[in-house]
Amino acid sequence: MTIDILGRITELQSEETVVEEMLDLITVLFAPARIGFASIDGGEAGRIVSRPPGYYDAPERAAGLFALETRNAILSDRDGLSMEVRHKNQCVGVLVLEGLAVPHRAAEYLSISRSVTEVCGLAIANARTYQKLREAVMERDREIGERMRAEKALREANRKLNTLSSITRHDILNQLAALLGYLEITQMDLESGRLPADPTFVRYVANELQAARTIQRQVEFTRFYQDIGVKEAEWHNAETLIRQAAEELPLSEVRVDIGVMGLWVYADPLIGKVFYNLMENSVRHGGDISRISFLGSRAEGGLVITYTDDGRGIPAADKERIFRKGFGKNTGLGLFLTREILAITGITINETGVEGEGVRFEIFIPEGEYRLVGSET
Repeated sequence: MTIDILGRITELQSEETVVEEMLDLITVLFAPARIGFASIDGGEAGRIVSRPPGYYDAPERAAGLFALETRNAILSDRDGLSMEVRHKNQCVGVLVLEGLAVPHRAAEYLSISRSVTEVCGLAIANARTYQKLREAVMERDREIGERMRAEKALREANRKLNTLSSITRHDILNQLAALLGYLEITQMDLESGRLPADPTFVRYVANELQAARTIQRQVEFTRFYQDIGVKEAEWHNAETLIRQAAEELPLSEVRVDIGVMGLWVYADPLIGKVFYNLMENSVRHGGDISRISFLGSRAEGGLVITYTDDGRGIPAADKERIFRKGFGKNTGLGLFLTREILAITGITINETGVEGEGVRFEIFIPEGEYRLVGSET
């Protein structure tokens, strides 16, 4: 029976239950009139469990339980004994028995008790470890719950802000369209002679048109930028996105080589816009191009998708400036948005080509942000 009880004790996950089972076993073995256990955790005194209940609650009796000089000793004056319950050289509690039915066998009982308390010490240490793990898991779950609630609130706030931004942008663009219309009519009337062509007035109208168009481009930019990072990143098949983007561009006379078979990238849902922007830039600024290519290759710490064309290339002085908002001959947003989209999941892009030999954009994808399915790239 003793072996069965000890085996059951080691499987318990509650320290309180372990202590109760230990006291039951000690009572069966030695039949003391009084028994008490004082918990010690990290050297600090803790809860006292006693039978009869409350017997060791008195300060003088409680102090006796923790006294170092009475541990692991026969208590002749009380017909009992005291012992430490230990695990791996660490005291997890003190057990005191008083009023033994056969007090002259106290020394023998003390020896037997050491075997019992060794198992109980292991069980108590395991129960404390389990409790700490349980508390850590509960704390983690609380933190995850709070974070999820915060993320939900943030998404809802972003949704409302985006809705407000969309409505405001729509109204501003409508007013700008009317303003641009009147300014363009005024400019045409000045050029046709229907209005007096005063040079100062002509210059004012031209400057006003330029300012209004700049405002229009900046407002349009907010429409593209507000969608970046709004939706959660997900896995995308790079080859599929490249082919879809290529179909939207006038590339009938251009050879498109795609060497990213089986490559999946973890990125913002707008990553398709990245491949589109690269190819559109080649068509728009590369001159008479005949070939573009996407090639994936291993690199230290990740994988690189290299995009090239056989166009004019990028001047050395502009290799970093092309990623700035507003740089370029068109909207000045394409490559700026490209870098912003990729940065959501830690992906970087740089231009490393030679002017006159075509562009060379290197998209570096860190380990963990890509996977290869079905083939090696």
